[in-house]
Amino acid sequence: MNVAAQSKVLIVEDETIVAMDIQRRLERLGYRVTGLAAKAKQALDLLEGDPPDIILMDIHLNDTLDGVDIANIINQKFHIPVIFVTAYSEDSTMGRATQARPYGYLLKPFSERDLYAVISISLERSKWDQEIQRREAQLRLAIDAANMGTWEIGENTGNPIVLANLPHPDLAHVSSWDEFRPLIAIADRGRVDLEINALQRRIKRSIEVEFEIVDTQKRQRFYTLYGISGNRGDEHCCDAVGVIQDITERKRMEKDLRQAALVFNTSSEAIVIADESLKVISANAAFYRITGLEEPDVQGQPLALLSADSIGRQARRQMTAKLKRGASWRGEIRSYRRNQQVFHALVNVSRMTHNGSAARQYVILISDITEIRSAQAELAYIAYYDSLTELPNRHLFMDRLNMALAHAERTARRLAILFIDLDHFKRVNDALGHQIGDQMLRTISDRLRSVLRSSDTLCRIGGDEFIVIANTYGTLQDLEVLARKIIDVVHQPLTLGKTEFTPGCSVGISIYPDDTSDKDDLVKMADTAMYSAKTMGRGCYSFYQPQMTRQVAHYLNREQELRNALQNNEFVLHYQPQFSADELSIIGVEALIRWQHPEAGLLSAAEVIPVAEHSNLIVDVGKWVIGEACRQYRTWVDAGLPGVRIAVNVAVRQLKDPQFVSIVADALAAHAMPGEFLELEVTESSLQNSEDSVSALRRIESLGVTISIDDFGTGYSCMSSLKLLPIHRLKVDQSFVRDIPGDRNDCAIATAIIVLGHELGLQVIAEGIETREQSEFICAAGCDELQGYLFSKPLPAESLADLLRGND
Repeated sequence: MNVAAQSKVLIVEDETIVAMDIQRRLERLGYRVTGLAAKAKQALDLLEGDPPDIILMDIHLNDTLDGVDIANIINQKFHIPVIFVTAYSEDSTMGRATQARPYGYLLKPFSERDLYAVISISLERSKWDQEIQRREAQLRLAIDAANMGTWEIGENTGNPIVLANLPHPDLAHVSSWDEFRPLIAIADRGRVDLEINALQRRIKRSIEVEFEIVDTQKRQRFYTLYGISGNRGDEHCCDAVGVIQDITERKRMEKDLRQAALVFNTSSEAIVIADESLKVISANAAFYRITGLEEPDVQGQPLALLSADSIGRQARRQMTAKLKRGASWRGEIRSYRRNQQVFHALVNVSRMTHNGSAARQYVILISDITEIRSAQAELAYIAYYDSLTELPNRHLFMDRLNMALAHAERTARRLAILFIDLDHFKRVNDALGHQIGDQMLRTISDRLRSVLRSSDTLCRIGGDEFIVIANTYGTLQDLEVLARKIIDVVHQPLTLGKTEFTPGCSVGISIYPDDTSDKDDLVKMADTAMYSAKTMGRGCYSFYQPQMTRQVAHYLNREQELRNALQNNEFVLHYQPQFSADELSIIGVEALIRWQHPEAGLLSAAEVIPVAEHSNLIVDVGKWVIGEACRQYRTWVDAGLPGVRIAVNVAVRQLKDPQFVSIVADALAAHAMPGEFLELEVTESSLQNSEDSVSALRRIESLGVTISIDDFGTGYSCMSSLKLLPIHRLKVDQSFVRDIPGDRNDCAIATAIIVLGHELGLQVIAEGIETREQSEFICAAGCDELQGYLFSKPLPAESLADLLRGND
């Protein structure tokens, strides 16, 4: 492959004609020119953007820095080879150029052959330089990883030994043997000298010697010196070279292992020496400590730990048979200490033989594992029981369910699963803390126990979810009664700390074998029914119905479709105009999301927002809507259309997103959209009891963005705090407009909202206007702005552009 076709060249030349000529030549040779620079700053900026493989540098530049200065900077920062191209060859110029370590020097004028040759050679040299640097770096890393330093002796045996990078911070300043040798322990110093002398005199080809030193901090350390003699006659070779490795840690580890073995053999294991009848000859202190016995109790007596009563008759026979064959026996025993306290131990019995003696003796090792067995029992409890409520957990629940299903199948009976989920439990944790939340879960579990039968199994399967296995019941009405008892007992007032509130729960019910015979599906169906109960308003129960699964599957499929739609850019915005009440001219638009489904066609926001709001997908969708609205504003303005305010709906989850303010600010900046042309519509509920949401809106307001309350009158606005919120506009919900002027209540509510808004200094807009009578009433009530199908449906951006042109 042609090397030139892969190589990039930067030209630094202040004469434009010369630079363009060099570029033309290079491109004809197959090189790619990354840029032309006439000054130092321009050259360095080009290096930052697209680093070349090589640089052609004119020495004399019309700049504060000449080519040599720039080359020195490049050597320090970028390490890119430089070839000087100049018309000057006097000694002073050559001398300065040499200091910059160029890869080549071309005198003008030069031929393309010269240019190609010097670049090719320089690139090849650069490749090998980089390889050498890589190998040197690898060697240095390997030496550092091995905790080593290096040393060498010059070719002249009279030269001193040179040390480098000794492997300990306290010795970092030591660079000569004269400084290092006095640190070597006196007992080892002569031996080290002899080994080095043997290496220098070629008596030995290589050496390896361990020694002790006392470092500059008076601490004992150990080293190993490795060395090999050099090749005499090679002018580049030293007399000897090698490494010094710090082995202090290895020595310490070896010492620790010896000490640990000593401690283990003398105290951590009980050791008993027994004769061929397994009568005790001697025992160490650990044996008496573990068993609580004393020497007179066991000396010369058969070891009770190995009796048939302790290990079982069958195990005793097996042990006797193995020992007769000369094999070892190992087993676990459960015995009693002298104080009758139970303990568990691992016992290993091995035959010990003596040279020249026919007598048999046995070594018995006894390890106390009582704590291990206790810990295992505790772990077994934790594995199957919830530590907070002491109820069976998910694992034990599945085991109990398997048994209940097997019994139901044998007896041809039905059983039911009741899936219980506390309502709004997350709010308790967030508002009062997890400690109060745990207290609540313990109280709820006690309440649930109080209304269940002894035949029912109550489990906590995670978080705020409980499940009941109702093994026997008469009719569906019995299950309804049980479900109502559960809901009622949970729904009793509860005082936690200084706070009193009333918890609630939702219950889903599935039945074996009516719904399914599969245990996993039975649980899933109860879970699905529970979610159905939540959608019905919470605080109620629901039996599983097949359509529930289809609804859940549809929801899950829709959520994945929306994720794909966002990734595939299938969303579009339509815009519904907003008109001034006095002149009926367009003063703004509301951006409404639409989904261009590849199969179903254009879908409304009702197919997007409810699913997105149920997950964090609403944050990504909302970010796209804000960015797209700002982009469309810029498109209209660049097309010469008048700028209009664009209103965008914002969900609660978006306001709580820590990045929300940055998302808005970045979208405005990216499309040069003034803040006053963007309006964010929030719901009343998002502004109540949420300091994070209000704080975010205050920062949004500082960007100049307008904030309005959407669907005003349908939430739970606190009148006393409404005046303090960062809002500029109220939007009368279409539910109050729909029956105007026929419904007196709606007329009164709409009029009151308009008056309230004006008293607070806010603009008021009414949405959902579809008839002339509605428009006339709203205008007569003093509403500032109008929106609805009477004036215009939501339009694609192109259609709205035509409407804006006619609005001029």
